[in-house]
Amino acid sequence: MQLLQGVKEAIISDNINHNITKILEDSIKKKTFDVPDYLYVTDLINPVNSYYSRKYKEIEIGNDIYLRMKLGEEYHFMARGWFEQMDGFSGYEIPVNGSHLNLNVVGRIDFMINNSVIEFKLKSRENIEIEDLYKDYLSDLEQLLFYSVLNKNYSDINYLVFYSSGNFYAYKIHIKNRDNIINEMVYRIDLIKRGLYNDDISNFPRCTYFTHGCPFQENNVCNCSKLKLKDDKWIINSINISEDGELENSLNNYSIENTRLDIRNIDLIYPRRYYHRIRNDREIQAENRLKSTFNYDKNNIKFFMMDAIETSALAISSQEYALKIR
Repeated sequence: MQLLQGVKEAIISDNINHNITKILEDSIKKKTFDVPDYLYVTDLINPVNSYYSRKYKEIEIGNDIYLRMKLGEEYHFMARGWFEQMDGFSGYEIPVNGSHLNLNVVGRIDFMINNSVIEFKLKSRENIEIEDLYKDYLSDLEQLLFYSVLNKNYSDINYLVFYSSGNFYAYKIHIKNRDNIINEMVYRIDLIKRGLYNDDISNFPRCTYFTHGCPFQENNVCNCSKLKLKDDKWIINSINISEDGELENSLNNYSIENTRLDIRNIDLIYPRRYYHRIRNDREIQAENRLKSTFNYDKNNIKFFMMDAIETSALAISSQEYALKIR
């Protein structure tokens, strides 16, 4: 009815063609704007990026961000070898969803020990303290908490692990109020969907990547400077954080040089995915880049699998791959 009313008013105005065209363009633009049925956990921890990445799909991530993402993925692959050696290791890249909480949210947990979620992050600083989690790594903490409540085998003890400058920093996160976290997720889902539908992010918290090479800021479409900072009070009232020296010591016993990486069952099931992980690894030129430890003998199944994929028509560009894993 609003569309018809707008067209009717345009017809009786002085500039018929211009007004009708503008009304139709605005209507089509609004109808084709992506308001998803479900969101990712990464949408919830950074609503502004969720909005801009949907509205400006043509804007690609910068090369610096892409290289950081690929370096982080490389270390995640290494971390799999470390965590697999621990007692109680129960999985990696575990898909979760919020259906049991009536939340249309999906995601993948990095690692699990027994029923505890482990969120692993690569950083580049000399030292990390507990206060840094609230000051600089609030989004990492939020991500862990959201995954923790989505975990059907919920545990109130979960872990945030950083690897930075050759050292591990492990923190035990004790959730004392799960309802606060669920309520925050409900709020953000509603915030994002209303923002997408109304094309309005004035109530969104400032982007996590503000001033850190954000492609939307570089393309002059970012409005983050006018947005409020994230509120961490709900987190402070929901958890207790403590250092976990025992976990740090266990991880420090697994040196990078001695970590054994090999093709696992999941890699045989998804060989194309494995291939691109290795292929992109060789493209990374970051300063402290992890040295490749992969050797493929031409007389074994690894060589035949990798060679077959590499000569096929399945390859995708590194840029496309990066966008798929964001």
